[in-house]
Amino acid sequence: LGPYPETNCKWASDDLVQISLPRVFDIQVGDQIFLKADTIYTIPRPQDNEYSMAAQGGIAISLPDPLEQPVVIVTGQTEIDECSPLQLYATDSYFLGGKASYRWELLGYTDLTNNPAGRIYNQTKMDLL
Repeated sequence: LGPYPETNCKWASDDLVQISLPRVFDIQVGDQIFLKADTIYTIPRPQDNEYSMAAQGGIAISLPDPLEQPVVIVTGQTEIDECSPLQLYATDSYFLGGKASYRWELLGYTDLTNNPAGRIYNQTKMDLL
């Protein structure tokens, strides 16, 4: 999955191997990974005359447990006009499971033509002009 030291394995406990992967790697749920033959051994205990065979086997990649719901945080301008550019940012989002892709859709709008800059339109004052 990648070169050392970005990719490495270590014993986290007597019965758990922890695999560290680089920030960017290509693996999907359902893919299988296998240990490299004759590479991972337990710590020998010569005082007890105990030596291990090399670890072997593999595992299918599954979803995280628990699988957290994505949290999408969008920031940007809250008011624009037909000439202003719009930039929305979702960089503070988390639990996305990788690089997210977004689809934006305008569900509705409020026409502020008679209400520039958020001012309340007052027809009575306009009639006095």
